[in-house]
Amino acid sequence: MQTANLYILEQRFDAATRLLDEAAKSSAAMSHRNVYAMVLRRKATISMSQRNYEEALVQLFDIEMDIESLGGIVERILFAFAVGCCLRRLKEDPLYYFSIVRRLSIKCGWKAMEKLALAECGGYFSDVNDLEKRSAVGEAFCQLDDLYPGKLEWVVI
Repeated sequence: MQTANLYILEQRFDAATRLLDEAAKSSAAMSHRNVYAMVLRRKATISMSQRNYEEALVQLFDIEMDIESLGGIVERILFAFAVGCCLRRLKEDPLYYFSIVRRLSIKCGWKAMEKLALAECGGYFSDVNDLEKRSAVGEAFCQLDDLYPGKLEWVVI
């Protein structure tokens, strides 16, 4: 699965898909539903990288129950972030999922992901031209950035 992550970063999606398919078969055969869900979330990431947001959402919603019941906090955060990003790219309301990202990120102290969720929320409020909410999110982001500065140039796998 780690090699597939590197292939995703390199945008070698066919190679990543082959490795993830093998990992999915192995984990399904051994009844490792948590690993199977992690593999399928990464396959959804490939769909997102190729701008197939509808396909990615189908893939993500297929594993939602397993992620929620079997996934660790990081996997749940990454799942919610992926769903939120797909919804935003499809011009749908992503706020429920970004609120999950923010709540879980605060819980585990993942400040960079909290900032990323706030940045996506700010972008969404810009998209829908809600300047008041965008300003409020911008304030929260700036307060967090003052405490934990740094650029947000992430590729979520």
